[in-house]
Amino acid sequence: MTLELDTRILDTVRGTKGQRGLPATYEALRSFEPTTLFDTLFAVSVLAQGGTYPVAFAGCALETLNPPCSLTVDEAVERLMPEWDISLEEVVFYLAKQFGVAAVVEAAERRQSPSLAHEEAVRLRTVRYWAGIYQAKSSSA
Repeated sequence: MTLELDTRILDTVRGTKGQRGLPATYEALRSFEPTTLFDTLFAVSVLAQGGTYPVAFAGCALETLNPPCSLTVDEAVERLMPEWDISLEEVVFYLAKQFGVAAVVEAAERRQSPSLAHEEAVRLRTVRYWAGIYQAKSSSA
């Protein structure tokens, strides 16, 4: 899959100076058009960590800024399957904000199949897990 990413958004996220620098990154990202912001942040946040992209910070920005998702819930869950790092709960929290917890869980359940690779089955279980955590956090707030 070839990624069409906005390099200005990537450069802004790459320039984040640790966790403490995230608020300044969020503020700088607010000036971007929401569709472009979603396209870049979501595409990066579902990649494996450890490569050339700022995956974790992109996930944090995606959840915090919450740009409208241009995918269906099923398409979004499908995009998690190849590489998404299951420790990045922000991606599932974002989807839960966009579609609701029940819709995210149902999309994960629709994707479930006995023929799935082990990694995909783990990712789907983790989507359901993080959706449950999001729901618990939301109802206690």
